[in-house]
Amino acid sequence: MLGNAFVAAGAISGAFGAVGWIAALRHPSILALIVSVLCYGLVPLIGGLGFVWYGLDLIEEDQIASTRRCAMRAALLEAVRDGATPAQIALRLRISSARDAENALDDLVRHGLLELDVTDDGELSYHAPAPLPASGENRSA
Repeated sequence: MLGNAFVAAGAISGAFGAVGWIAALRHPSILALIVSVLCYGLVPLIGGLGFVWYGLDLIEEDQIASTRRCAMRAALLEAVRDGATPAQIALRLRISSARDAENALDDLVRHGLLELDVTDDGELSYHAPAPLPASGENRSA
């Protein structure tokens, strides 16, 4: 979102710079023309290109972070397929602590991708939700 704002600001600034050059051509003296071209044209144009460049970098970083989050979610879902505790997931996926694994698993529970059970011993166990029966299946069986 922030990257898009920088790209838009850069495009507007660059357009202002292009229009500024046209307006600068109407000055009668060479010194006023040079100052106008620099102030009204070149500075906004260079600033606009800088904003566009920075905005595109932010957009790319956001896409990379999103890809990493998706890959982590997929790895967590695969690791918990038959049920597991946060400590087991931390070992399987080499996550630094069971608490970090538990936080990631809780996020998946909040999004409805996993279910959480508590064993008789008070230990948390995460598992994939049971699939819903197909619409054509007999539900009474």
